[in-house]
Amino acid sequence: KLNRQVAKIQESRKTPKSYIKTIAELEDYMNEAVAKQKVTPKKMNAIAARGLNAVKQKIKKVNKDYQSQIEAYRADNDAFMDSEEEEEKVPKPKKTVRIAEAED
Repeated sequence: KLNRQVAKIQESRKTPKSYIKTIAELEDYMNEAVAKQKVTPKKMNAIAARGLNAVKQKIKKVNKDYQSQIEAYRADNDAFMDSEEEEEKVPKPKKTVRIAEAED
C-alpha cells in the first residue's frame, strides 16, 4: 500500500525521505531474518520459506528503483534526513463555507 501512495506523491514532488528510511530499514531487517534463518539448525517449513522468499524478492524489486537514495541514507543517515533537500510542504486547500440562504 505504501508503494502505491508513494507513486502518487512522486507525480507532484520527489520521494519523501521518510519512505527512503523505511525501505532501507526494511531491507536491513529482511537481511537479518535471512541470516538468522540460515544459522538456525531447524529448517523453516515450506510455507514460511516461500513467504520469506516472496517478501525478499518484493523488497529487492522496490529498492532497486531507489538504490542511489538508499546508499546516500546508509552512508550518513542523520545528514540525509537533515539535508537541504527537505520535503516541501504543500499547503492544504482552504475549505469554503457555503451558507444556505433562507427563503421567506
